[in-house]
Amino acid sequence: SNANDDSEGTYWEANTNGNGQWLAMDHGSATTLNRIVIEENDRIDGVNIQYSDDGSSWTTVSGLSVVESPGKTWTCDFTSTSHRYFRATFTASGSSRKVSVREMQDYNPANATVTVNGYGDYSTSW
Repeated sequence: SNANDDSEGTYWEANTNGNGQWLAMDHGSATTLNRIVIEENDRIDGVNIQYSDDGSSWTTVSGLSVVESPGKTWTCDFTSTSHRYFRATFTASGSSRKVSVREMQDYNPANATVTVNGYGDYSTSW
């Protein structure tokens, strides 16, 4: 919950170092999104966004465009799609560092506002 609590003073951190760590959001039902913004603690080198309807089989979103901004904010825009689960997989973190995310927020294309704030199911994979 620390990655989606609207506070940059808290954060989520992976349990292990290196590539392949992920952070997922469970919306409870299908939700249409077209953007995920990740604010991190200078430990991520790449991000991939995926979706799922069952939480176990994942598909990379189509039309993904990822831009890193100064201060390590990752803006991940993609073709609008509606699914229950969305996750960010960190594809190129430093091998001796744990991925750390201050905030991960997702956006609805209809109103361009955050659809989830303080709600979600977050996990690590190793």
